[in-house]
Amino acid sequence: METNPLYWIWLSVTLPYGSAALKPLIEVFGDAETVYAAGEEELLRVEGVSFKERNALLSKDLSLAQEVANYCLQRGVGVLTYADARYPQKLRDILRTPPVLYYRGQLPDFDRYPAIGIVGARSMSQYGGSAAFEIAYDVSAMGCITVSGMALGVDGVCHASTLAACGKTVA
Repeated sequence: METNPLYWIWLSVTLPYGSAALKPLIEVFGDAETVYAAGEEELLRVEGVSFKERNALLSKDLSLAQEVANYCLQRGVGVLTYADARYPQKLRDILRTPPVLYYRGQLPDFDRYPAIGIVGARSMSQYGGSAAFEIAYDVSAMGCITVSGMALGVDGVCHASTLAACGKTVA
């Protein structure tokens, strides 16, 4: 199922954020490169792809995808595609699964360890910060992967406390 990551990146920058079209497209075409090669008539037969998404998929411009791929290569950012066996099963199971995940460092085994999402305000109170630190530290120490955004505030506290607990954190 693994194909050239460039086509998966193209799919991720072509479909609107949060699109539910990925799964129907992959069910019909099998991989992102075949979606890229599909013409209008073939795309019309895929249920779950909107008019706007279909028109976007007919644009075969790879320049933005190539730009993203080059950026990742130059900065040591990994590209984990939906076709990769390491892609988290928990994400495969949701309706609006992303075609690509970008990462630095080592990927934790998402299917082996529980993960917990921790989010909160960017502008937090002292109590909010200490509560976020304590919660993230405790769940990390128990072996959970913490997942949070990369914003300042609660998200940053979550990552810092997970690292203090020698845990695994994902942004």
